Amino acid sequence: MSMNKYIYGIVLAICLSACTGGKTNGNESNTEKDSILTTETKDSLISNMDSTNIDTLQYCILDTLPNGEIFYIKESINTEKKQYNDTTTLYLYKYNNGESKLIDSITIEGFCSSSLSNYPDCEWLDTCFILNDTTQAYGHSVYASNPSYEDHLMSNTIDLIAITPHSISHIYSDDLSFTACNDYMSGHEDCEGTINSFKTADTKTNGHYDIIVTEQKWHEVMKENKRKEYSNNISTYKLKYKNGKYEK
Repeated sequence: MSMNKYIYGIVLAICLSACTGGKTNGNESNTEKDSILTTETKDSLISNMDSTNIDTLQYCILDTLPNGEIFYIKESINTEKKQYNDTTTLYLYKYNNGESKLIDSITIEGFCSSSLSNYPDCEWLDTCFILNDTTQAYGHSVYASNPSYEDHLMSNTIDLIAITPHSISHIYSDDLSFTACNDYMSGHEDCEGTINSFKTADTKTNGHYDIIVTEQKWHEVMKENKRKEYSNNISTYKLKYKNGKYEK
């Protein structure tokens, strides 16, 4: 099995596991409505946008809050400050009867950057879970690798963004995987990494559901395209909502 297959498998597992939290204590996210904006949807909204923002902001997410309000998120990225520490601003808009209203915004350092690559792959995931009766959380994933590094390093991070009828906030950030593959060019692969998946618990802290993190630490040794050794240790822990963020 090639190294590319390992990378693909890791990324796929992360994307799938991060969105399995759609079912929350009997509340299931409406995956038919939850979506990254399509080209057609973008075109239908452009006529209602401030013309000064159309060229500089990317559309990210269109969705409906538990109270029925339609909203969308736009993203502006500034990479001029530092090569590996870009600044990203997310804008929350309410959309009603053909009119858009800016509700709130947040600025996040390093939201789309990685020290492993000048051009990491960034993507928004669909709705992950409902945090309470008014708040939904979304996952933003950044994947990067650099084969020129001695240990063939790869990384994937996830940020959770919370949306309420009145605010947008950055509530959690974490490394999802970190892999080292030694002697890649020699045909001997020694790889290890961590994959985290998220789901909500039945318990609450400060009015928000706790988040259960399942952490999978794996190690694999390949030789001549055959698996020689494999170990997989799984543990769980909870994230709790404190001081406006989720903490371990």
